[in-house]
Amino acid sequence: MLIAENITKKFPGVKALDDVCLELHAGKVNAIIGENGAGKSTLMKILSGVYSEYDGRIIYKDRPVRFQNTREAQAAGIAIIHQELNLIPYLSITENIFLGREITKALSILDKNQMRRKTSEILKRLRLNVDPDTKISQLKVGQQQVVEIAKALLFDAEVIIMDEPTSAISENEVEVLFEIIAQLNKENKAIAYISHKLDELFKIADRYIVLRDGKTIESGDMKGMTHDRIIQKMVGREIKIVRRANASIEKNKLLSVSHLSLKHPSRKSDLLLKNISFSLNKGEILGIFGLMGAGRTELLETISDCILSAQQGTS
Repeated sequence: MLIAENITKKFPGVKALDDVCLELHAGKVNAIIGENGAGKSTLMKILSGVYSEYDGRIIYKDRPVRFQNTREAQAAGIAIIHQELNLIPYLSITENIFLGREITKALSILDKNQMRRKTSEILKRLRLNVDPDTKISQLKVGQQQVVEIAKALLFDAEVIIMDEPTSAISENEVEVLFEIIAQLNKENKAIAYISHKLDELFKIADRYIVLRDGKTIESGDMKGMTHDRIIQKMVGREIKIVRRANASIEKNKLLSVSHLSLKHPSRKSDLLLKNISFSLNKGEILGIFGLMGAGRTELLETISDCILSAQQGTS
């Protein structure tokens, strides 16, 4: 479906991609695998028209193409689901999905009913049971990610690029996404799928392409591959896990957080953090887990600010 030949992309002081080649096969989930900084997202942005300046060439459905922007790529049938949410919070779901590609009637009047109907259909397909007129700011982060997916699926794209699409959605939403991907496979779409969750890739991927330090390392069928072999190709060396003996933790409390809450900056009746308590001892590593929007960053920023204020003698 799509071939990238000798793609090189330079930023000031950095060569992000160096002579990269890959193929995206129709009716397959093509896993793009690599560590952070390997060049995966940069390559996908080139394929989808986000970056128009690069060396090399792209062949799409047997024709050389060079997209100047994402609109040209979308018109040709290439859609991308970005890892970063790219939604306008105070517009509705329908307005976000059709932004820049509105359906109009005579005299360029917006056909709001048709856009709302199409939005309702795609949300139903994705099992997101919300009103199409709902403002994005009223949705949970996982629901917003589903809207990002809806934006890419609304029009009949031939190549669909998914950049970490499950980073902020629930297990139920992940299962729905995988069902959608299976259906797209049956429709002979080419899926480029980026994820650091290797378990996902072994569930849904048909092929793999490994990037390392901006270069193509290897590609092939997922059948017969193992986690260890994939990781070895990603990092360029054999990984040995050495477990250390249980370290004795001193019961010397360095940090204590008790019933910490934080108000939402714009919705005064809501809390970003609610009644959080924990302690940290000397020699411990404390893991803080949660989906995007769960409050991890706000928690650490609040603690940091409290410590700084205490050091400066302010409340």
